[in-house]
Amino acid sequence: MLRLVEPERLVAITGFTSASHPDGWRFGERPSVGRSRDVEAVLRLRPDLVVASKFAEESWLTRLREEDIAVFDLGEMRGVDTTRANIRALAALLDVPERGRKLEEDYARNLRALDLAIPDEAMPPGLYLSIYGDELFGGTAGTSYEDLLRYGGITDLAPTRGYSGWPNYSQEAVVELDPALVVTQEN
Repeated sequence: MLRLVEPERLVAITGFTSASHPDGWRFGERPSVGRSRDVEAVLRLRPDLVVASKFAEESWLTRLREEDIAVFDLGEMRGVDTTRANIRALAALLDVPERGRKLEEDYARNLRALDLAIPDEAMPPGLYLSIYGDELFGGTAGTSYEDLLRYGGITDLAPTRGYSGWPNYSQEAVVELDPALVVTQEN
């Protein structure tokens, strides 16, 4: 969305975007909303549109709608196809169809370049893993991590062993998969 909308059209961005997005500097003077629970802070800004994700609480979205604020829920991120659909939807909502078309073309071109950068046979086998509490979870076929691994030059081992979605791995399963690389998040 940040590439689709002019900075002056935004009344606020998320605290996460402000702090960690590479283009966050473009919106330096805009207030940021720290958490989705800060519904009163959003209401004080009187936005025309709030863009939310699957993780926004329904009660929060309902409260915004009660105040006649349009809410667009991006839904669950499932990878490249979801991103393309979100680009088109946001371009339509923001009434910038040409900018949306260009962004989608740029996105496709960048993905093609990444796809061609490493031949399939040269891609090392790997897994996406994240630790929640004392459990290991993955992200594989049917999630955005499937695309992350592929475009990052890694062959995802999980689907070759029947895993899909968000598997909960035992330590033994990870050892058995024997990934050359493990991709995870900074915590």
